[in-house]
Amino acid sequence: MDNGETSALILLDLSATFDTVCHRTLLTRLHEAGIQDKALNWISSFLSDRTQRVRLSPFHSKAINLICGVPQGSSLSPTLFNFYMATLAQLARQHNLSIISYADDTQLFLSLTKDPLTAKANLHKGLKSIAEWMSNSRLKLNSDKTEVLILGRTPSAWNDSWWPSALGPPPTPANHAQNLGFILDSALTMSKQVNAVSSSCFNTLRMLRRIFKWIPTGTRKTVTQALVSSRLDYGNALYTGIPTKDIKRLQRIQNASARLILNIPADVTSPLT
Repeated sequence: MDNGETSALILLDLSATFDTVCHRTLLTRLHEAGIQDKALNWISSFLSDRTQRVRLSPFHSKAINLICGVPQGSSLSPTLFNFYMATLAQLARQHNLSIISYADDTQLFLSLTKDPLTAKANLHKGLKSIAEWMSNSRLKLNSDKTEVLILGRTPSAWNDSWWPSALGPPPTPANHAQNLGFILDSALTMSKQVNAVSSSCFNTLRMLRRIFKWIPTGTRKTVTQALVSSRLDYGNALYTGIPTKDIKRLQRIQNASARLILNIPADVTSPLT
């Protein structure tokens, strides 16, 4: 956008990713990455002989052996999952697609206006290769839930021809999309995010005000930081350069939090004076 270009952010949607990791494929990729012998056997033992069943009151289903999935809650599982997904980033870059991944959240982005013909060809080949890779990896790409966000001054640069027909109907570009809990809009004004944070924080402050008169100041500070300041601080680097009116809205949340902690009676939506 700073260079006057228009780009597409493609947020890929995967189904039950952690639960569908194939143990055999994972062990093969670990071996290829250099984890062998006792270390590989130890991980194989960690994944094997696990069962699951459904229980409802006194009734329960028959236990079945699990041949896929990494145990959620284990400190080792995120590392194993990253090994499993590592080759996806290499595949995207082979097709000159920029990729950002965090756990099972994967996004592709590319310029639509710098070299449109080459970019479209790279996107078609890249998405087809990614879909094939996911199928071979026992992962399911949900084309109907995949989102596209167009960033720049010429949103018309994107049309249905950019989406490979083999992946089903092309997604309709969205005005905003949620990425790791942060709402991005097509103009990167962050107004949608500020609206959401403001509404959430003030609702929490109103509820806390009902009980804080019985709680000491130190505890008020801890609770407010945990339930309000944490939301305000999340992704705050992305607020750089947003309009002053939105900065003031975020400042009012801090002011209202300070009044609540210090038990200063006032409307939580008015600025601290």
